[in-house]
Amino acid sequence: MEEQHKPTIIQYWTKRYVFTLCIGLILIGLLLIFWMRYHALQNRIEILQYIAEETAERLEGGNTNISFDFTIGDIFEKRRKFIEMGQRVRMIITNRNGKIIATLPKSPLLEKMKIPKSFLDKENENNLELLNRTHFIVKEPINRNGQVVGWVVVAQPKGTLLTLRNDLVPLFVLLGSLGLLGWGVIYFLTKRLVRPIQLVSDGAKKISEGNYEVKLPQDIHERELFELVHSFQEMASRLNQLENLRLELLAGVTHELKTPVASMSGLIQAVKDGVVEGEEAKEFIDITLKEAERMKQMVNDLLDFNSFTTGKILMSTKIMDINEWLREAVHEYEILYPEITVDLQPSSSKLFCEFDSARLQQIFFNLWDNARHAMNGKGTISVTVLDKEYVHIDVKDEGSGIPKEEVERIFERFYRGKEKKERIRGLGLGLPLSQMLARALGGDLFLKDTSPNGTTFSIILPKKTIPHDAMETGADMLINR
Repeated sequence: MEEQHKPTIIQYWTKRYVFTLCIGLILIGLLLIFWMRYHALQNRIEILQYIAEETAERLEGGNTNISFDFTIGDIFEKRRKFIEMGQRVRMIITNRNGKIIATLPKSPLLEKMKIPKSFLDKENENNLELLNRTHFIVKEPINRNGQVVGWVVVAQPKGTLLTLRNDLVPLFVLLGSLGLLGWGVIYFLTKRLVRPIQLVSDGAKKISEGNYEVKLPQDIHERELFELVHSFQEMASRLNQLENLRLELLAGVTHELKTPVASMSGLIQAVKDGVVEGEEAKEFIDITLKEAERMKQMVNDLLDFNSFTTGKILMSTKIMDINEWLREAVHEYEILYPEITVDLQPSSSKLFCEFDSARLQQIFFNLWDNARHAMNGKGTISVTVLDKEYVHIDVKDEGSGIPKEEVERIFERFYRGKEKKERIRGLGLGLPLSQMLARALGGDLFLKDTSPNGTTFSIILPKKTIPHDAMETGADMLINR
């Protein structure tokens, strides 16, 4: 329910973008109106000043009587119409004492008034009460023979001095157009930005429902979005592989455990019912024991792997000569599998390493078992000890090699190659478990080379330089991975 009430990214961010855009446009509009008012007012004052100066210049010549002639009145009317000042603008001619001589347009009431001489003499005084209304005044003296004989006063009511109504219409149209354009751009860009995110969200829903077949477009130009989509696609593919692996593992484990159980049940039943007797019955019991031992090994592998993946591996380490230890391990393995020859090539000098004998034997026996299976139970396994910065031990078989498409996955838990599935029972934990053990010992296990002529795995272990009297001392060590 809560999810249904949450807005989409387009709704959420478009509202905020539009709100921010509107606030910005309003602020810009207010600043433009203020700027326009200021410059329009200065322009209107300059025009009024120009009219006053022009009229004063025309009245400076002639006789001593100051009056409008037809030319001055006609020019004033033309100026007023041109600059769209309307009938509110008045021109007043006064004598030097401020008595009004004439007005344009003609106003009998105004002509009976007198403008204070103190007001006319003050340069910065611009506001005057005329006909019960405050006017903005521009005044210019009329000079004759170096003396002021009168004044030209241009007056306009204070509230009508500035009208921006016609000028604001284009401004509002411009700001409205910018707002619509900004909204459209924001909506389009947000929608384009949201598209891959929406696809990832839809893909996540499919994965949560158990459908890992998610295909996302790769034609994305933004690096961050491309990385997001690419990583999600990789994750979906990986989850699909893991799901297939889980199903395959479940089927494999079921099959691998079911087969020996069925075999043992049949063999024991045959002995119990007296179907076989004597040596043959003994042979059936031996086979049953081998099957039980194989089951035990598979269960132990599962338990060991589960224990190791928790991050703690208990080891009892001891410093030993790796060459001598390998001789004993090879001898033991050849007794178990006489059809296999292990060709040990030790280093020319003693090499000491600190390791858990049982765990290291587990690693080598697993590698040798893999080599034995790769050679169909017969052949020679070469073991070469190299003295480098670390101790390198190469294990090479004479098998047909690992298919190229399987190389990258051989250390993947529960993974088993195609040929191995068909010929060998197991859980696919041998190599992953061996690599974990090698790393827990401070070394590593990796595939060195594979070809149709054979496969080589390399184990590396850190060297130890220890005094002779400390070489036989042992110590338990808990290694946290």
